[in-house]
Amino acid sequence: MLGLNDEPVTGTERAYLDFYLGLRIGWAKLHHPLLDLFDARAEDWAAEHGRAPAETTEIGEVIEDSALFRYFMYLQRHTQLLMKYGPHGTHAYIESRREELTERMASGDGPELDPELPMPAYYADTDYHLEKGGYWQDDLDGPVYDFGTRIHFAGLENVGSIHRAKTEALPRGDYRRIIDLGCGTGDGTFGLAETFPGAEVIGVDLAAPFLAWAHLKAGERGLPIRFVQKDAADTGFESGSFELATSTMIFHEMPADHIAAIVRESFRLLAPGGRFAIYTAGELPTTYGLFMMDWHAHINNEPFMSDFFRADLEKPLVDAGYTEVTTTVVDAFRHGDKKAYGSAAPPDPRRARAGGWRLVTGRKPV
Repeated sequence: MLGLNDEPVTGTERAYLDFYLGLRIGWAKLHHPLLDLFDARAEDWAAEHGRAPAETTEIGEVIEDSALFRYFMYLQRHTQLLMKYGPHGTHAYIESRREELTERMASGDGPELDPELPMPAYYADTDYHLEKGGYWQDDLDGPVYDFGTRIHFAGLENVGSIHRAKTEALPRGDYRRIIDLGCGTGDGTFGLAETFPGAEVIGVDLAAPFLAWAHLKAGERGLPIRFVQKDAADTGFESGSFELATSTMIFHEMPADHIAAIVRESFRLLAPGGRFAIYTAGELPTTYGLFMMDWHAHINNEPFMSDFFRADLEKPLVDAGYTEVTTTVVDAFRHGDKKAYGSAAPPDPRRARAGGWRLVTGRKPV
């Protein structure tokens, strides 16, 4: 299902979403002919230069001036805009339910918000995913983000699979307190509370609308999670007061110095022997993959993504003092509908990530 939480979408909205998903699948299928075109052109480039193209700029020389490549990137950007701002897109759908959703989020005691919390410049100045004004200024940014995510991953089943795969891969332990740094709308935090029911679980995030929506969803699931508005790089919680810290799908959206600051903060928060786990998309093993990711980052307004996929994600943990730092490949969609999400993707290693998503873990020395 594509709805908010487990609510189905029907009628006009369902028809529109089917149309959008059809466009997305059609766009994804263009990977096949685009790769064929690149192979043919790369042979000509190699004949002229005496070697194969090896840098992303050289990949661009081969393919960027082709009509197919330009059409491919045009579709990627404009299907995103259509999904968001079309007549039956996510904003129109959520806006039509503003009164109902606002009332639901206003019930109960709500999350712990700090109206005076300053937004980091990198965050406040970036309209991620072409979202005008970012995800932190409108009270309904939480459901807007959630609904868009469900469309992007072709259903609630796949969103659930991503987070279930993470919790299954986490190191087990007798955790009393767990903190989720950059918890967003809570989907990754819920699994922590369900997997470790004896632990106090706290989720922190910059965006008040995300926290309000996460708090509502947790309450509807009967999960006693604290959601607190804080910068994950400076939480203010007591040093050594947690046994497990996690961070899911946020580091590709921030500069390297802020990643390092969050990792250092996680180290401070953990008791000796505590574990830190970063869950994120997998590595890109080829120059062609990096080239395509650079274009995705540009088109989808994710300015830190290119540097992220070139960085050594274990290094900030080692620099912060963690030991036993390891990276595990996770099949994020094994519990979902891979056919719905990835049926159009060609099995070509130049495009595919190296085996799926990554769980990078470290242990604070005793």
